[in-house]
Amino acid sequence: MDPVRRLLLLAVSLAACTVTPPVQAPADVGPAAGHDASHPVPTPVANTPVTSVPAARLAPGDTGPRDAHHLWVMGTGTSASTYCWIPEFHAWQVLDPVKAGLPNLPVGAWVGSRPGGEAEQAWAEEVFGGVYVAKYEASHEDAVPGDPRTGAGAVAGTSGRVKSAALCPVWSNVHWDDALALARSVGPEADLMGDEDWTALAVWSAIHGVQVLGNNSGGTFRDVTDTTVRFLAPPAFPTSGVALTGSGHGDAWPYGVDRTTHTGLVAGVADLNGNLEEWTADVAVGGGPGVPGTWLLRGVASGVRVPVVQGAASAINSLATSPELRRFGLPATLGDSALPAFDFDHAIHDGSTGVRAMRGGGFYDVARAGVWHMHLTRRHDFANQYFGFRVVLRYR
Repeated sequence: MDPVRRLLLLAVSLAACTVTPPVQAPADVGPAAGHDASHPVPTPVANTPVTSVPAARLAPGDTGPRDAHHLWVMGTGTSASTYCWIPEFHAWQVLDPVKAGLPNLPVGAWVGSRPGGEAEQAWAEEVFGGVYVAKYEASHEDAVPGDPRTGAGAVAGTSGRVKSAALCPVWSNVHWDDALALARSVGPEADLMGDEDWTALAVWSAIHGVQVLGNNSGGTFRDVTDTTVRFLAPPAFPTSGVALTGSGHGDAWPYGVDRTTHTGLVAGVADLNGNLEEWTADVAVGGGPGVPGTWLLRGVASGVRVPVVQGAASAINSLATSPELRRFGLPATLGDSALPAFDFDHAIHDGSTGVRAMRGGGFYDVARAGVWHMHLTRRHDFANQYFGFRVVLRYR
């Protein structure tokens, strides 16, 4: 679809959304206290699922349908941010493929209807969604969008406040502590996107057969599996490899289609495959000297070992299925063969402890990147130009 036509379609979608006044964030943002969950701490072992109990609701002023994806704009003018409402939906994880009658699927795969067999033996049911996810990776609030054809005129900005807007340079070179604080500074309902939120998008794509394309071809601003999908480079750093937010487009896309979102449509979350690796709020690797790394979920030790990459064998072959782990989209086993059930994605963990999760992969991860990709090699205080973040909103 022509980029201009695509931008006009997005503008029409946004115009239909109710706009609320911008949320005032504090001018100075520093590390958040009490959230250094990457360090080994003596914590109890989790034995119950970590789920949100209060019912989700739409934002005040959002007149979109509660049971369908739709875009909603918070704020006005150049500081306006676009979010995508993720409706609540049911999905079923395959615990035992044979018992479930799905022998060709790997352990941990997700399906959109209840399989055969018994609950908690063959399959487990979960409810995801009920959250607003920033449609775009975070930018500075004073970032200027570029031309929809060329990207010309895009400016990164320097503001200490965050927005989610199309065709802007990303806010990168940020470590986890500041990403958390910046996300929460957006307002009382705001937070850094969690692994549970990320998994909700990955599961939705999986059960609806959506292949999420992205800027993952090693710096050529294309998708590695479909090179007709192109992205726009930031004019100030045309060789950086990181594209302008939401700039993916394909000339042959039908009206309303955007194959770089988790829904495959304009009303979806963009840039989940490649582009910029994104810090997430929930997952870290715990453990002390001489202790193998285990999953640390929101500061609670799970007691479950994190798989370590052995050479190049980092393809995700199964996902964790226990009640306390399954909602976080955690790789359980890694191998040589990439699997379509997990969109051929990989996970990277070098055995380090005290590191935090990043999702989606970067532009340099080629086919290894994607909605299931997880990177576990960096501590909370590490930052570089290829790491960024995204905001979510929860109204309860």
